[in-house]
Amino acid sequence: SSIHSFIPSFLHSSMHAFIHSGHSILFFSILFYSTHTGGHSSVQGYANSIHADSHPRSAEHLYLQHVTPQYSKGRFLYINAWRNISDDPIQNNHLAVCDESSLVAPDDYITSDLKGPGYEIQQYQLDSKNSARHRWYYYPEMTKNEVLLFKQWDSDITLPGRVCFHTAFNDPNAPPDTPPRQSIEARGIAFFPHHTPNTCPE
Repeated sequence: SSIHSFIPSFLHSSMHAFIHSGHSILFFSILFYSTHTGGHSSVQGYANSIHADSHPRSAEHLYLQHVTPQYSKGRFLYINAWRNISDDPIQNNHLAVCDESSLVAPDDYITSDLKGPGYEIQQYQLDSKNSARHRWYYYPEMTKNEVLLFKQWDSDITLPGRVCFHTAFNDPNAPPDTPPRQSIEARGIAFFPHHTPNTCPE
């Protein structure tokens, strides 16, 4: 079946955690990852470099692009939802995420520019000089029934863990006949209009 047939159930499961008590989430980007990109422009190779998808300026720009009046105050999250779409559990090229409380701020944060057809955004890359302090986690054998949600930006400056650096990585212990990872990622903005303090840009 088409890889696009996974989108409705994936978005439904990802939205379920947010749609309560006036919260809402808007997904604006869907990406597919595999080794077999072929002629599908929507399928990308694995992201094997450590990065966070958004700088605060880019996150606020996205928010202002998509916000509606009922969500113009409170708090917003720029989030990623990531899922295996293969019948095989993921055994290689896992997605690893970094515990932001293990980073040294602002030393570890390197602002970078990402340019592509029709867009230019700012992101963060991670300086390696304090890598011995960094704590990384991944979920081995992820199945298609599991979804990993992680932040790219949290507008509330009073909260910890506002950015999540992540990367795909090659597992040296993976069997040589491991099936290629096939995954889907949705990027969205979650709105919390009743949150205090108000940290949404105008």
